[in-house]
Amino acid sequence: MTTKQAISNFLTTIGQNGYSGVSSEGTSKASSLRSLVTTSTTPHQLVDKVVSELLRQDLVHCARLDDGAGYIVTITPKGAYRIMQYKANTISIPTPRTWDQKWRLVSFDIPSGKNKERVYLNKRLHELNFTMLQKGIWLHPYDCSESLKTITEYLNINKYMILLEVCNLGDSNTRNLFKKFPELSHN
Repeated sequence: MTTKQAISNFLTTIGQNGYSGVSSEGTSKASSLRSLVTTSTTPHQLVDKVVSELLRQDLVHCARLDDGAGYIVTITPKGAYRIMQYKANTISIPTPRTWDQKWRLVSFDIPSGKNKERVYLNKRLHELNFTMLQKGIWLHPYDCSESLKTITEYLNINKYMILLEVCNLGDSNTRNLFKKFPELSHN
């Protein structure tokens, strides 16, 4: 595990488990944060590096408790963005045991001022095993709504995309898609 992965895992754990705003005992920001990082899945040899990077990159904020006995650790906006980025980069589409006979058609028209977002979206769709039907139109056989929501929220392009469920694509298109997804032709 790299330091970057350990930081992302720690931030995601904090975000998912509602630890943001949790108090932690310690005589310094680093020692308070170290006690939280140590209880996470962070490998022991990376704990000090993760703590220093969390503080250096301003991914968390540590505020001293009124009684002086420790700190309250909260995720900063940069930390929240890092969580979204990590989720968008690691998300997958679950494969159900049986196919529901529906194709998911994703269409988008992203303005020219958002070229980086368009390139990233096309790359992730390809990595997630979508099939490009036409420029800006992709297809997938399984429910991908949550995965797409995560990616488009991270990119802030929700309003430029639409997701449709389609039952019939025509015989020619369906035959070609069954070549790409042979496991579906048995359903």
